[in-house]
Amino acid sequence: MILLLRDTERERDSEMDRLHPRRDKFHFVLVHGSGHGAWCWYKVIARLEGAGHTVTALDLASSGIHKSDAGSIGSVAEYVSPLMNFLAHSVLDHQVVLVGHSLGGCAISYAMEAYPEKISKAIFISAFMPRSGDYFVDPQLLQELVSNGLVRLLHIANHSEANSCEPIAMYFDSKNALQYLYNKSSEEDKCLALACLNAAPIVLAKECINLTPERYGSLPRFYIRCEEDACNFVFDNKALAYNPPHKVFSLPNSDHSCFFSVPDALVKLLLDICM
Repeated sequence: MILLLRDTERERDSEMDRLHPRRDKFHFVLVHGSGHGAWCWYKVIARLEGAGHTVTALDLASSGIHKSDAGSIGSVAEYVSPLMNFLAHSVLDHQVVLVGHSLGGCAISYAMEAYPEKISKAIFISAFMPRSGDYFVDPQLLQELVSNGLVRLLHIANHSEANSCEPIAMYFDSKNALQYLYNKSSEEDKCLALACLNAAPIVLAKECINLTPERYGSLPRFYIRCEEDACNFVFDNKALAYNPPHKVFSLPNSDHSCFFSVPDALVKLLLDICM
């Protein structure tokens, strides 16, 4: 029986080799943006693993199925701790390719500074690429997004100050999210997103990120621009012109959520960047 199972596994691997010729294999670590979670990468995970690569998709603190609540997160370090813990304890004998989407660009930048020796390259997808001293979430930009209706703030009464309340979390307005984040995505993926979106901690707009040329700056950065992204007015200014990467690539016909709208093209581009 054991021999039969091994023969079956060999046949399966042989068929996989035929469909996806063996080249270098990579370990991709996928990091979601604000309000999202590991769930948003489901199409990308299936395609990369189908091609024989290793994929780790993480829920940052208070995101996805992570047990903590956004209002309880007290620091950027706590928010990114799932990524940091993974790199510290699970990446021991190889390097990974970090992929950050949207606000995930700040998360992978934080990790690049901490563990440059464990990362081969970093890929930013319609993402922030901060410079040292920047806020994890720019407070001025946050207010702009609140003003245009894409983002809302969740407030709680502040009992130390009479008649005042302060925000503890930020979240996407579901109606406007369809227009800004998923304008080229399928109806099924829109439904999935609206069912799974959650809040992000407001502390991200209160702390700065420190990056050094010797650590963060030692790693190659690549940027993927989604051509039909309704949020390009943000990311073109806060990434491409602000902190230029080593090389910029474009995804035609893609909205902000390219993992939904053009997963095949996205996976091909990720692999092309790594080769």
